[in-house]
Amino acid sequence: MLGLRANATQLTLLVVVNALVGGMIGQQQTVLLLLAEHEFGLTGYTFVFTYIAACGATKAAANWFAGTWSDRYGHKPVLLIGWLIALPVPVMLILAPT
Repeated sequence: MLGLRANATQLTLLVVVNALVGGMIGQQQTVLLLLAEHEFGLTGYTFVFTYIAACGATKAAANWFAGTWSDRYGHKPVLLIGWLIALPVPVMLILAPT
């Protein structure tokens, strides 16, 4: 129990990040599925398999580079650079005209 209190901030951050990631995945599965069917005529199965393959390949490549760079430069700098790269994405989505 003592270890839990000592790491309460980190545990809270982990829970919040996981909740946000879960919410994003839920949105993607709902909104992108409808968009794929309406705009591109893809069936649900085609979209899901394509989406999983694309995300899996991207995540594998990102993990490989992040792991290599973390060994070389340290975990914290790589994590901070990743956050900085991702920071403009929500703003780009909010300001997108269509």
